[in-house]
Formats: sequence, C-alpha cells, structure tokens
Amino acid sequence: MSCPSSSDNVFGPRVLEGCRPFDFTLLFEDAIFAVLPAGMFLLLAACRLPSLIRAPIKVTSHRLATWKLGALVVLLIFQLVNLAFQRQIPLLHTQASLAASILQLLAVAAAALLSWLEDQRSVRPSDLMVLYFFVATILAIPRARTLWLLSPAVKVQAILWTFVTIATACVLCLESIHKTQLLRLAYRQSSKEHTSSFWVRSFFIWVLPLFQSGYTSILALHDMPEVDHDLQGESAENRLHRAWSKSQHIRKYKLVRVTFRAYLWPFVSAVVPRLCLTAFKFCQPFLISATINFLSDASTAENPYYGPSLVGAFVLTYLGMAVSTAAYWRQTFRFNTTIRAGLISLIYRQTNKMNAAEFKQESSITLMGTDVERIVRHFWSIHEAWAGPVDVAIGVFLLARQLGITSLIPAVISIIVVLATIPVSKSPAQPKNGGSNGFRRA
Repeated sequence: MSCPSSSDNVFGPRVLEGCRPFDFTLLFEDAIFAVLPAGMFLLLAACRLPSLIRAPIKVTSHRLATWKLGALVVLLIFQLVNLAFQRQIPLLHTQASLAASILQLLAVAAAALLSWLEDQRSVRPSDLMVLYFFVATILAIPRARTLWLLSPAVKVQAILWTFVTIATACVLCLESIHKTQLLRLAYRQSSKEHTSSFWVRSFFIWVLPLFQSGYTSILALHDMPEVDHDLQGESAENRLHRAWSKSQHIRKYKLVRVTFRAYLWPFVSAVVPRLCLTAFKFCQPFLISATINFLSDASTAENPYYGPSLVGAFVLTYLGMAVSTAAYWRQTFRFNTTIRAGLISLIYRQTNKMNAAEFKQESSITLMGTDVERIVRHFWSIHEAWAGPVDVAIGVFLLARQLGITSLIPAVISIIVVLATIPVSKSPAQPKNGGSNGFRRA
C-alpha cells in the first residue's frame, strides 16, 4: 500500500498502514500533543502569575532557581533550532505545525518566568509546572517515535526532538525538587504536606515517616506533623466569618451558601481530579476491547508495535486512576476538614459572646459536636452527586453504541430505585423551650 502525500495532514488520529505501522498522524500530534497542553498551560500560568507577584520572597538562595532557569533556556534553544529545521522540511508541515511550535516556545518562555517566581515566592514545587512538563514529556515520546519512523530526510529533526524530550524530562526532575532547606526561618514551620511536591502528595509519601514512627515507637503529640495553615481553625474561621459578614442580605439557605462562598476553592479543586477519574475509568472498556481484538485478530497479533502499545496504555490508565483518585479524595477531605474547623471555631466564638444565663437554654455543645458532624458527613459525597449522573450518562451512551435502545432499560431501573430510596422529609417538631434554635439565631 502506498502512502499519499497528504496522509499526515489529516486529523486521523491513526495514520495509514502504508505510511507507518501503528502511529498517529502529524496533524493529530500537533493539535492534541502540542497545541492543547501548551494553550492550557499558558492560560493557567496567566491566572497564577498575579498571586505570585504579590507574594513575598520565601527562600534564602537563588541556586535552585538558577538551575531550573538554565534547563529551561536549554530547552528553549533546542525548540528554536527544531523549529528552524522544521520549516525547511515540507514533509513536516501541517495545518497546525507552526501554531504548535510557537505555542510550545511561548509555553517554555512563560515557564521560565513562572519557575523563577514559584521558586522564590512559594514554599513547595509548582504543581502547574510539574503537571505540564510531565504531560509534555509523555506526549513528546510518540512524536519522537514518529520522526524516527519517517524517511531518512528528517533524521536531524528526529535527533533534535529527542534532545527536546530529554531536556523536558530534566526540567520535570528539577521542578519536582523540594526546597525546604532553602526556606527562610519564618516559613520552615510549614507542614510537610504543604511543602511537598505534587508526586509526594499524590502517593502520600509524606505520611510514610509518621507510619514508620508509629510502627517503631509509641506516638506522642510532638510526633504528629504540623497541620496545614488552611485547615487550622483560625484560618477557616476567618474565611467563614468574612463570607458571613458580606452575606447579610441572604435569607434562604444562608449557612450552605456562605459555606460554599467561603470555601469555594477547596470545593472546586476536587472537580478536575474527579473528571479525570471518570475519563480513566471509561478508558478501561476500550482497552479491554482492544486487547480482545489483539488476541483474536491474527493481523494485529503480527504487528510488533501493538502489544507494547497496549501495555503502555494500561500502565498510563491505571497510573492515572491512582493519581486522580488520590488527588480527588485528598481535596475532598480537605474541603470537609475546612468546613468542620470553620464551623466549630465560629460556634466557639459565638459561645464566648453569650451571657452565663443563656447557657441554660442554648445547646452549643450539641452544635459543636453532633450537628457539625452531621453537616460534614453529608458533604463527603457531594462531588458524587454531580459526578454520578455524568458517569451514568457516559455509560448509557457507550451501551447504546453496542445495544441500541435497549440500553435505556438499566438506566430507567436505576432511576426508579434511586427515587424509591429517597426518604420522605417530615417537618421537625418545634422545641418547646427554643432548643438550639436560639443559638442559631444568635
């Protein structure tokens, strides 16, 4: 089978077998592997820069920042040389090749500025930098493979892109280095979780020293790690109190609305990991289907690239599931812990303002214990409330591709079961002596 001249200038995503065995098209790689991550990084970096500019300097040395900046400069030089050679080879020209190269150059230039500010004004490695260069490293590998599989005319381009991939991996390693020893004394008391990198937090590596101490000795109070500042009662209470004071006009569901307004970022931060978890979960049926086809079809079994590609896809899928699950539940736990700390601290402040005679009628201890725990318990599955219907809708869509209209039957049964298990709300009886309602009005 011959390879048409325009076979790489279509979205694909898979190129014709006559061109390269089991490979993506160049246009697909330019659009999805370059334009999409670089564009998202530039957008998020623009949102992150203002807060970093206003933050104070937290480190005592520029040594680590200089190494990071040097690695980014080397990466930028490799990408510039790669762009110069790419413009001279018509075989590599696609509808998105120039945009992809320019966006990647802008992303590295923005990363240089962001890296310097993050190193000087943040107590931990930048999650945005780590995630972007991790994704960029992973996506640069298939691009390098494509260039090596092309004609010998692009061998220099393949070598240059290999250097780009190696430089990107080096930047990732440098951006993941902790800087606890370089922090000023005022910031060295931060919790281990707060100063850890994205990978240490995602795999809960920062908890291992505590587990080791617990297995070898009896834990004491001084062995417990410092609690993150955002989870402490003072910080959580101040945010909730400010939101409450600005919401005097709200009459209906005031506590719920004020709580979400005060802790909006802890709530929103779990949305993206939950969506990633959904995406990785639904990758499994496609991988299983591809594996069955690989084992049953002789033509795919003879392809030397198909099997290793499936193994890599399984590794990336389950690694993504592990990381997204950890990030999702970590942010969910932080959201619930912040709510508990804020409510209990606010109730405690209000209790201190009460007269001694009011304690005979007010049940503040009940509010601080039972009522707060009941509120927090209902927030554990708050993200599942919107993610569950999304998962069901995607599952029904995938079933409809295989079974047609009959796929609606399990969906209808599920909806009926959910409606049948919803408890019927009853109006609570009014307490005779006011109970804890007087405290709530206070």
